[in-house]
Amino acid sequence: ITRAIDYMTFLAKPKKLPNTKHGKNFTFKLNFITLTLASAQVHTDQEIKSELLHQFFIEMARRWKVPTYIWRAEKQKNGSIHFHIITGKFIHWNELRNVWNRIQQKLGYVTRYRENRLNWHREGFRYNPDAPSAWTRAKQLKAYKVGLRTDWDNPNSTDVHSIRHIGNIRAYFVKYMTKSQTESGLAGRLWGCSVNLSHLSGARTDIDTKLEQELEQIFNHKTCWTLQTQYYTVYCIDHNVVKALGCDKLLECFDEYIRQKFPEQHPPTLF
Repeated sequence: ITRAIDYMTFLAKPKKLPNTKHGKNFTFKLNFITLTLASAQVHTDQEIKSELLHQFFIEMARRWKVPTYIWRAEKQKNGSIHFHIITGKFIHWNELRNVWNRIQQKLGYVTRYRENRLNWHREGFRYNPDAPSAWTRAKQLKAYKVGLRTDWDNPNSTDVHSIRHIGNIRAYFVKYMTKSQTESGLAGRLWGCSVNLSHLSGARTDIDTKLEQELEQIFNHKTCWTLQTQYYTVYCIDHNVVKALGCDKLLECFDEYIRQKFPEQHPPTLF
């Protein structure tokens, strides 16, 4: 999953979207969303993934033209499964919620949510003191009024996380998506990604003791300087210094690369 995150953060291009609240455009590269079940889980993890999550990915590709994504499943404190998804395209929270609620209704989760809320508030607004601390009385009252307007048919089952002010997006995603999986209680796969990400192969490494020694010489040379990015480090040194250090193996690799890259300028020799 870490390699898939590396590929996705590297390949994602900055995009601009209008901010209707402040009237200014904001730039983003990746979208981070969470999908939860509207009511207590009554189906197996595998049924949820095959019947609901799979359908969501199909609609995500058709409706929003999402090219790449990574998903990870987790268990909530109440024992129900939920999903974290990184996408390469922004999805508006309202559209996201409408689509996910329609999909999970295939297994009756919205209906069970509605029945639960109607029963809980059967005599009017009823405060739940056992709700998470973030759900204050004011928030519960606001949710109650929204529920009345929608007849409890559009539960708050999705979340679009704001990551605009996170400096190292790659590190944030790796930490969030690779949390300890021990005793997860989940059945089946814990994570997956789009086909185009899964088909990307890692970099090939060919190195022996001699080449390793030559590289170590260069890395430690006083004239060597580096260019660091979020994903890799480039070591720069003058070609004449490489020759003076006697790095024959490395020079041989460079020569072979040039021959393969520009074959018309380096025809094969007889000797």
